[in-house]
Amino acid sequence: MQPASIRKVFQIFEKDNGTLWVGGMQGLRSFNTRSQEVTSLRIDGSFLKDVTVRNFVKINANEFWMATNRGIYILDSSGLVRDKIQENVLSRNSLAANDVQALCKDLEGVYGVLLIKTV
Repeated sequence: MQPASIRKVFQIFEKDNGTLWVGGMQGLRSFNTRSQEVTSLRIDGSFLKDVTVRNFVKINANEFWMATNRGIYILDSSGLVRDKIQENVLSRNSLAANDVQALCKDLEGVYGVLLIKTV
């Protein structure tokens, strides 16, 4: 089965030599440039078709953070979700909103999160 295309792409991320992650309005795809194979990556057992993937930040060789409209997902190098950070009104240490617009890392290794919270 061929994965659905992504009509609006927000970021193309070179994960490693020969593999691209493509994030957009209809989720996340992995593209192997050598075999030309496209794979839809899954979160919580289902495809990311209802998740808008905005961008990625490489934390280290085995950890990637992904900004989405449903919070921050933490993926391993194979694309499996290891954890997620989401809004939790009962916790002081949660996101203020799940609609994460961007993640960034400055030259000193400090990470930033841009959120849009609507009321």
